[in-house]
Amino acid sequence: MALKRLEEFVEARLCHRGPGGFALTHEGEAIAEVCENLFGTVSGISATLADNTEIVRGRIRIQMISNLVNSRLDAALSSFHHSYTDVEVYIGVATWNIIKHNVLRNDAELGISTTAERDPNLRYDPLFREIYRPYCGRAHPMYGKVVERPAELARHAFILTGTDEPDTLRRYRQRYRLGQKIAGL
Repeated sequence: MALKRLEEFVEARLCHRGPGGFALTHEGEAIAEVCENLFGTVSGISATLADNTEIVRGRIRIQMISNLVNSRLDAALSSFHHSYTDVEVYIGVATWNIIKHNVLRNDAELGISTTAERDPNLRYDPLFREIYRPYCGRAHPMYGKVVERPAELARHAFILTGTDEPDTLRRYRQRYRLGQKIAGL
C-alpha cells in the first residue's frame, strides 16, 4: 500500500510486479537512488549534532526562484532556524542563471532552483520533482476539458514562466508548438 501511495504521489509507475517477479522501472531506480542518498545524509545527522557543542552564529544567504512552494523545504528551513537560533537566514529571489552566478561567486551559500545546465564547480542535490501542467480559468474555452494531444493547445495563448523555465518544459512546449502565442510572462 505504501508503494502504491508513493506511485500516486510521484505520478509514475515505480516497478513492474506480477507472477514473473518484481523489477524497478527507470523512475523507480531514480527514486531508489535519491532515497539511498537521503538515508545516508539523514543517518549522519545525530553524529554531526552530537559533535557540535559550539554556538553557531552568522548569516546564511539563500537565493531561490520565485513561486517555489514546497512543504519539505519550509520544514527544513524551520528546523534549521529552531536548531540555530543565532544564525540569520537571508532569502533572496532571483532567476536560475543569477542564482548560479551568485553561488559560484560566494555571494550566496545556497541556491534553490531549476537548472538549465550543470556546472562542474557546483554540487547539485535534488530536493523534489515538480510537475508542470497547463491550466486555464473558468472563462477559457478549454476549461474542464481533457486534452488527449498536447498539440491541441498550440492555438491558445500561454503565460510563460520566462527565464525560470526549465529546459525540459521548454523542449516540451517547442515540440508541440505551445506558447507560440504569448499572453504574458
